[in-house]
Parts: sequence; C-alpha cells; structure tokens
Amino acid sequence: MVSAGLLPSQLQTGAPDLLTSIARDLWAPTILRQEFYHLVLKSERRGAATQATAQQALDAFERLDISFVDDVSWVRRGYSLAPALGTGLFDTIYLVAAQDLDAELWTLDQRFLRALGGRYGDRVRTLA
Repeated sequence: MVSAGLLPSQLQTGAPDLLTSIARDLWAPTILRQEFYHLVLKSERRGAATQATAQQALDAFERLDISFVDDVSWVRRGYSLAPALGTGLFDTIYLVAAQDLDAELWTLDQRFLRALGGRYGDRVRTLA
C-alpha cells in the first residue's frame, strides 16, 4: 500500500525504483491518484515545479504498477479514526485500507508518521 506523500521531485529521484524494490504488488485506495495530482498542481503553483517537471512527475506516477482498490467503509472508518490519531482523513483511509488488506503502508509523510507516534509500527513504514 502506498500513500500520496510522493512529491514530484521524489518521483524523479528514485522513489519509483524504491517502491518496486520493496514490494512486487503495490496497492492503493483510488484516492491516491487524485491526491497525487493535487500535490503536483500545488507544487507547480508554488513554483516548486515547472510545468515540464510536473508533467514528468505525472507521467512517472502513471508508469507505476499500482492496483487501485476501494471499499466504501474506508471513508467512514477513517473519519472515525482521524480525531483519535490527530491525522487527516486521507491518511487514515490509507491506514484502514492497509489493515483490511493485511498490507504494509509505505509513506513519505513525516507529519503522518509523527502523529502516529509509533502506533501501527508493524503496519506503517517510511520511504525516507
């Protein structure tokens, strides 16, 4: 399971190779694509990425062999869990998805990792 914390610059500096080296099967909730495109757009608007760099990041993302999965219960369960963990809704959706799929959750989102404070250490891994 992968989260949206892959930024455009990281997609161009080996993160895709790292992702594919840690797991043969990459899964993600369907929200990953929308979240990633949003992050790229924000990077471009802030001047952190050029239009060409943004397009390269989007192309690199689409080349990743990710199986998108979904379950309608993940949003409701994530919504219930987020306040207790002090995390955002999308982060907890990834977490409950990983639990349901008995998968590890790989992320670069340091804020999410800090909010977890070591909880779910057997489930959540960092790419950093």
